[in-house]
Formats: sequence, C-alpha cells, structure tokens
Amino acid sequence: MDETPVAGGAEWNLREGERRDVTVLFADMKGFTALSERLDPEDIDGIMNQVFARFEGIVVRHDGMVEKYIGDALVAVFGAPRMHEDDPTRAINSALEFLSDVRSLTKSLPIANLSLGFRIGINTGLITTGKRGQFDVVTGHAMSVAARLESEAPVDTVYVSNATRVRSKNDFLFSEPIHLKLRGTSDTIVAYEVKGRNNDPLRDDGAFVGRADVLDSMLKVYLRHSATAVNGFFLSGEAGIGKTRVAVEFTKKVRRFPDFDSVILYTRARRYRNAEFGVVKDVLINYLGVDMTDTEQIVKIVTEKLDVEESNARDFAGMMRNGSTGQVASRSFVLMYAVVKCIMKKYERSPYPVLLFIDDVQHIDPQSRDFFEFYLKNADLKPFFLFTERSSVTELDRVFSGLRQIALSSLSEQESFALIEALHPAPFEPGICDRIIKSSSGNPLFIKEFVRYAESNALSMTPTTTTAPTTIQTIFLTSIDAYEPEIRGLLKKLSVFIHSFTLENAVRLHEATDGDPRVVESAISFFLREGILIQDRDSFMFKHSLFKRALYDSLLNYNKKVLHRMIAASMTEWNSSETPRLLHHLLRAEEYDDARKMLLDAPDCSVNPEYVYHIDVLLGTTPKTDTDTIIELLFTKSAILFNNGNTDETDEILKRILRLAITGRNLTYSAKAHHILTAYNMKAGAYEKGLLCGKKALEQYSMIAGASAGTSDGESPHARVGVMRLITGIKIAQNDYDGARELFAALHDLPPSSETGLAIAEADYYLRTGEYSRVIEKLDQVIPSIESKNHDYWLAIRSMRAAALWYLCDFSSLVQDAGAILESEIKHHTFLSQGLAHMAVACRRLEDQPRSDTLLQQAEFYFFQIKNDFDTIESGAELAQSFFLCGLREKAESIAEDVLSAALRHSCFLPTFQLLVLLVEINVLKKRDDAARHFLAEARSYVEFGVHLNNRDLILYWYFRARLVPDECGSMERAIQLLEEELKRVPEQNVPVFLAMRAFSKVAAERRHA
Repeated sequence: MDETPVAGGAEWNLREGERRDVTVLFADMKGFTALSERLDPEDIDGIMNQVFARFEGIVVRHDGMVEKYIGDALVAVFGAPRMHEDDPTRAINSALEFLSDVRSLTKSLPIANLSLGFRIGINTGLITTGKRGQFDVVTGHAMSVAARLESEAPVDTVYVSNATRVRSKNDFLFSEPIHLKLRGTSDTIVAYEVKGRNNDPLRDDGAFVGRADVLDSMLKVYLRHSATAVNGFFLSGEAGIGKTRVAVEFTKKVRRFPDFDSVILYTRARRYRNAEFGVVKDVLINYLGVDMTDTEQIVKIVTEKLDVEESNARDFAGMMRNGSTGQVASRSFVLMYAVVKCIMKKYERSPYPVLLFIDDVQHIDPQSRDFFEFYLKNADLKPFFLFTERSSVTELDRVFSGLRQIALSSLSEQESFALIEALHPAPFEPGICDRIIKSSSGNPLFIKEFVRYAESNALSMTPTTTTAPTTIQTIFLTSIDAYEPEIRGLLKKLSVFIHSFTLENAVRLHEATDGDPRVVESAISFFLREGILIQDRDSFMFKHSLFKRALYDSLLNYNKKVLHRMIAASMTEWNSSETPRLLHHLLRAEEYDDARKMLLDAPDCSVNPEYVYHIDVLLGTTPKTDTDTIIELLFTKSAILFNNGNTDETDEILKRILRLAITGRNLTYSAKAHHILTAYNMKAGAYEKGLLCGKKALEQYSMIAGASAGTSDGESPHARVGVMRLITGIKIAQNDYDGARELFAALHDLPPSSETGLAIAEADYYLRTGEYSRVIEKLDQVIPSIESKNHDYWLAIRSMRAAALWYLCDFSSLVQDAGAILESEIKHHTFLSQGLAHMAVACRRLEDQPRSDTLLQQAEFYFFQIKNDFDTIESGAELAQSFFLCGLREKAESIAEDVLSAALRHSCFLPTFQLLVLLVEINVLKKRDDAARHFLAEARSYVEFGVHLNNRDLILYWYFRARLVPDECGSMERAIQLLEEELKRVPEQNVPVFLAMRAFSKVAAERRHA
C-alpha cells in the first residue's frame, strides 16, 4: 500500500499554527475611567506600568504568555506557545498571585484613598494559534467565554468555567455553580468562584479499583521504616496509569492506622518548574498551611509550631516570598535545612514515619534535588519517601538510592469494568462500556475521562469513535511540546496516514510541505526510541491510536485538507487499488465528487461494509435537490447492508427509496427498490411477495431500457440478470422447476451483459438444482478475470464454489477455497461462519483435529456477530451440523435448539427443515425416540407443504421416518431413491467420505439389503 505524497506546489502550502486546548485568563480593572479622571495621565501610566509588569512577571513565571493588553484589561494564555498538563492550575495560581500583588501594590502607592481592584475570568477550551502580520495570535470562542466570566465576576474575585474547574479541582476550592445569563440571549454559562487553594491536596479522588497487592507491599515496607535509613518507593508508569491515585490511596491507608500522629508532606514537582527550590518551598508551604506571600503568618507559625528563633523565622519567611539567588541562596539552603530538621524532630517519637510524597518527581528543580542530597547525607532523621515519575531518572536514582521501583501496569478488563461501574453506576447504552475499555487500554485516567466524555456525548460514542477527551489529548501533546518545531511538525504530519507509512512516504510528505527531508530518517529513529512509533519491516505506525488522534486533532483543519489531498493525489497517480483508504483521504480533503465517483465505481461497492461510513458522509454532503445521487448512494448502501445481513436497516432505506420514487414519479428509483425487495423477500421465505417484486423490477427495468437504450448502469441488462437470478431461486424454492428452467433459458436471450454476472447466475441455478460439478465448471471459467479479493463478484464466486465443494465432499479443495474467503478484507459474518464451519469438518476428516477445533471456535464467534434472524438461522443450521460432524453432539444440539426457536417464527423453510432433521438424528443416537418423533412430526409439515428442501436432508428424513414410524410404507424406499440420485452427483472417489457423514451409510446398507 503506497500513500506517498506527490511533489509540492502552491496548493500544498500549509498554514502556520495549530489547534490546541489552552487556558485563557482575562483581568480587567475596576473603575479605570474614574481613576483616569482623578489622576494625572503620567501617574496613571506609571501605575499601569507597575500593574502590567507584575502581571507579566507572574504569568511568565508560570510559563504562560501575555497575549495582549487592551486599555486596562490584561489577557494571558497558558498552553501556548508551551503546553503543560496543569495549565488550568497555572492560570488560577497566576490569578491569585496577581490579586495578592495588586493589594500589596495599592498599599505601597503614595496616593490617598487609592484602591486598585481587578475582576478575573478563566476558561479552558479550544483555540487556534497563528500569525497576524509579525505577531503571534490565538483565536477561538474560549477567549470570549473567559471575557464573559471576567465581566460577571465581583471585584477581586476569580470566576472559572466548568472546564477549568474539572481540570484543577484537586488544587483549589470552588463555590457551588453560578449560572450566568448571557446578555441578549437565553444561553447561560456555568461559573465557579475560586475560594482558595486546597490545603488538603491528598483528599480522596473518587473511585479506586485494583492495585491491592501493590498497596499491601508498600504498607509493609512503610511500617518497617527506620528514620535513620533512606527508604521508600518510586512509582513509575505512563501518564494516567494511576501513579498519583495509588499514592493518594496509600496516604489514606496510612492515616487510618490506629493513633496515627505523624505528618504527610506533599508537593507536585511540575507546579513550580521554573522556581529555585520550588519543590522544597512547596513542601514547607503545604505543611505550614499559609500563603507564601504572607510573611507575618509564616513567622508566627514557624516560631510557635517548630520552635525556630524569630530572626531565622523572618529570614525564612523573606526567602519564601522573595526567592533566593547568589549568597542569599546559600543562606536559604541553611534555613530550609533547619526547618525540615525541626519538622522531623517534632515527629521523632511517633510510631509512624514522616511521609514525604513528591508527585511527578522527574520535574524537580536542580536546587531542590541538591537540597535533598545534602539533607540525606547530613541529617540523622529521614522521612519515608514516596515519588511518582513517568520513567526512571538516573540522577534521582543516584540521590535516592535506597528507594524501590514499582512500575504500574494497566488495569485488567475486569478491573476496568469495575472502575466504569464505580464512576457511573447507572448503565450506559449497550456497547459503550466495551468502547471505553477498548479506547482506554486499561489506563485509569483515560477510563475516567472517557466515562465523563460518554456522559455528555453518549450518542457519538460509536464503534468508530476516535476522538479523545481533551484531557487525554493534552497529555499526549504536552509530551512532545519540547521537541524542535520541525520534528514536532513532522510527527503531526505523519498522523494523517491512516495506518502505516514508509520512510519514503514520510520524506516526500515532509519535503512537499517545505520541510527538510534530511531530518526525516533520524527523526523516525528518535520516535521509535521514544516509543511513539513501532516498526513492522519497512513500515512504521503509531504505537497508540489515541496519541495519533491527538496529533491529528491539533492540525489546523485547512492543513488537514491539504495533507489528505496530497496523499489522495499520490494514490491516484500510483493507481492504488486500496479504495477504502483513498476514499478516506478524498473525504477528509472534502473532494466529495471524486469520492462519490470512486465509491460507485469500486468493484466491491455492493458488499464491502467499510463503505457504509463513506456513503453516510457523502449523503450528508449531497444537496437535497440532487435526488439521483442520493438514490444511487442509498441503493448502494442498502445493497451492502443486505449482503452483510443487516436486513432491518435495509428495510428502512428501501422505504425511503420508495417514497422518493413515488413523489418523484421515477421508474429507476422504483426498479432499484423492487430489485432489493425481491432479494429481501426471498431470504425471508415470502416467495409470492418476492415474485411480485421481481416481476415489477423486471417490467420497470425493461421500460427504462426501452426508453434509454440501456445506457445507464442501473438500467443495464446486468440489473435484469440479477433480478432473474433471484426469481429463478424463488421458483426452485417453490419446487417450480419448470418455471426455473424457463427463466434460466431466458437469461441467455437478454442483450449482451457481464459474462461474469451471467456465469454466477448460471452457477447459482446449478447449485440449487444439485448439479455441483457444473457449478465448479462454470465458475472456473470466470475466476481468472476477477483479480481483486475485494471484488463483490469474487466473494460470490468463492462462496458458491466452496458450497459446491462441500456437497462434492472435496475437502482438500474446500480448505483452500474457504481459506481464501477468510483472507478477504470483506468480513461478511455469514460467509465467514459457514466457511469456517465447513473448513472445520474438512480438517477433521483430513485428521487435523487441533486446527478443526480452532476453526469451530472462530465459526461460532462470527456466528454471534450476525445481525438478523434470516442469516442467523441459515448459518446456525450449518454450524450445528458441523459440530455434529466433528463429534460434538451436545454442542450441536444446543445450537440447533437455540436457532430453531427463531427459525419457527419465520418462513425459512430449508434451514428450518435442516435443523429439525439434525435434531431427529441426535435424539435417535441418544435413544430418545419420543423426542425424535416430535421433531420428525414438525419436519413433516415442510415436506407436505411442497417447498424445495435439501436432498440430503430429505434422505435422512425418510430414513428416520421409516425407523420411527414403521407402520407407514414406502419411507425407506423413498430414502433409497433419493440416496441413489445423490450418489450420482458425488465423484466416485468421494463417495466413502459422503457416506461417512451423518446416517447416509445406514441408508446405503438398507439399499444393499433391498
């Protein structure tokens, strides 16, 4: 498969920018106009310069970006240009620090009665980045929502949206929801007021399942900890695997110990990535329970709680507020060392060790790391350490050499189900839990986010859903944000390929979009080392589909279309036969006319279920006035659904086509609808209705052909061949062989048509009339002309040929033909179930029992995927018989009884009769003659009704009738007569194989005695 992009040109130019989730902060000053009237312009300018400088300093310290100043309003963005998993937390921290700084600034200004106040609104949502002239800009509705929240917030208050609250709820305390009505509309926004920082970040974070063995081992080590040793754990694993959640659960269990009187110290290293001693400061501030800027409160608590001298306490408080560099940093080192020693001394007599938990320790600042190294070398009392990290960090392993490593694995499927039930006790719609588990791959955070997503988007959680919740996307995008721009850009471009790509594909794609082709090979090697890509021979693919989707979603929609158009052009240039892939790229490029033509010209357009999605997209983009195109697409969709057993949805589409035919007075629409209705009624056993529909379809096709000389695809002789084939089948089913032969002869009187279509119609006739060798002969004439295994003719030919080989008892050839069906990318569950079941019997007869057992399991799996009663009955009869022929009578009986309950509700005469005769035979073998007579009586009505029944089932029916109803005359003679007819159809060398199946050998014995 080649998706190599064609050479570039102006049409392949990509726009600069991307789509990403960010957190936007809007701050606006209260009473700026009144203040401007009161003060001199220079004084106002000086005040605002100080305000802006403090705002910018705080935002930059939290790695955000000041987006713009608008008069007295300030706008900052967190997540662009650099993205972090905790951008909402960074934004709220910045807002709280800014309000605190503004209060301090107000006190320091030499202006009487001056009061500076700000309203702040924060929202997290989707934006696009880009260039406007020489300036970096961000745009999107998320900006407007933040501005709206700011306008409604009281002075010196922070309002946040629910999206921001959800992603920072463990770090802050929030009010109850506040419903804000938008001016001029009936819409509302839900806001939450930030009440302060959360002083207990280790509180319960909801549902927790599994990990019992991990927690038990950790608790045992904790209870044996000696304060003189370096001890504890590194919990490692991928993002979202539950490292923090396990640590929180561990702290909960520790706190529940009897008379627990020690302390748990906590910090999250990523929170202050750019601050010197940030981790140590955070540990101490969380312990003290005060604001870092509240100097007097810090002095008071440190002196009273830890018995630190007041002079040292004041130096410590100043260091916490103002930071530390140079000689001050050295003094800070000593002060923090003394405070930590005091904390350890305070709990020295506790039976439980002090626990120090650092989350995401891989982001620890160098100064904090050096501090802990110094502390461990010099202090007598050491805490029990608990660290979480994405992967092992060599420098940390060296500093904390006594800690043990625990790599957390994914949750099992059973644990995943338990977590979903705990998060969402009410049942989801069928299938959603399975989709969540499949998408999340046992990652607890992913499960949690998908559950939240499903609660709001249940209707869009389809089996093909690939969009991930924004939280998960941010995790993935953050992990590559530090890459060089060209390398990051290349990785995002690669996400446009559907499954895999080669090095040549990647080079040409990057070069065609103005990238440096020389970096591609080394970049792919880097992606392999990082675990982003995996390699299969010469092809590369993304290891995680969610990662790939997150990258794809971050591309500008314009750039997506350009990249898809580029790949589609390349595939067309290479004459690729991968129609579904080409359709995917054409649709994503919004080249709908080309996609429609490609789909309708595809050789497998009436059987490949992959096309249903593409048809739905095309139906959604086709103007309602273009009725011809809509009908053609609907007809193709109904054919695919019908051929894959989805008769319920087919029925709904046919109703729609007939309504359009009636309102539009259009013969073509009506002919196509009646064509499919003929097949539908034939499958349902509604033969008279099928004949009526077939007659109407033929009449209408003939009228159209007469008017247009048969130039349209839907009005060609090929369509009439299809209808006549169906009617011939109905005639045979009604035992009207004269009528069937008449129609069969008439097939050759039609104008020239598809040789293959005519051969299939003839082969179908021979199969129904028991002329199995002629089926093989006829199909072998046209097989060389069908190259693609995805051609609708190919599947029909192979399935029909396999059926003929089954009746000929040519099991070696059957294994080859049925195996070829399995290799086709078209997964028709009915064909697969029957083909696998027959292969299982063939392998059993060829003395390959292990493979036979595997094939039976696979056949049963596909049987349960069938979506309608008619195909379930047909495939169930074959599956039950195959289990019986493989010696598994109990399983055969169970399946036959289950399927029979559905069969008796319908008019599927042939498979129902097959099931009844099989149950007669099973009960005779089990010496349950009364039960056998019951099923025999049920079967009798089908014989007397006069419909076409399988000759082999009739042989067994008459044989068992002679055995179980001995008073009747002629039954055994009838069985022998039918056996003699069947033996003429089976090659002489295969007769022993045939007689060994079922009770045919007993009928043959009766024949010899007769």
